[in-house]
Amino acid sequence: MAEHSLRLLQRCLALTAAGLFVIGTAMADLPAHAQSAPSGIGKLQPGTYETSSGTSGLPKVKPSFVGAWGASAADCENAEDFYINTIVSRMRFLQYEMECRITAASPIGSTWILALACAKEGEELDTLARLTLEDANRLTVELRDGSRQTLHRCTGPIPAAYRSVLND
Repeated sequence: MAEHSLRLLQRCLALTAAGLFVIGTAMADLPAHAQSAPSGIGKLQPGTYETSSGTSGLPKVKPSFVGAWGASAADCENAEDFYINTIVSRMRFLQYEMECRITAASPIGSTWILALACAKEGEELDTLARLTLEDANRLTVELRDGSRQTLHRCTGPIPAAYRSVLND
């Protein structure tokens, strides 16, 4: 599974670098020239890490996307329903009813492409996410299924049940 995630990530990185990758777009829907990786971009870029083999591959500096993110300040402040927010650590991505392990990640400027191994509503799936830090407190999350959200960093206290996730 990790090898599949890495191949998928490599292809998406190549298309993103060429300005052609849109999450939610099937490869067959892309023009023929966009379906193959440009030369020299077929390998994971410096700064890439894999998390499937423990902590040895984790970046030494905490990525900028790590944190709790909500659609609004009210969502961030609601401790009882905090699960509706998006929680991202170096190793996990939690969003409403989806819990994912980040199997590989690679930065491209202020954007990170994440390969995810997820469980959602009792089903397992491998997918991708593109996280773009718009500024220090705004994150745009695009999932492979085409969904897109701009979230705001939760700056207040985070419930104890979620703090441990952020320390992964």
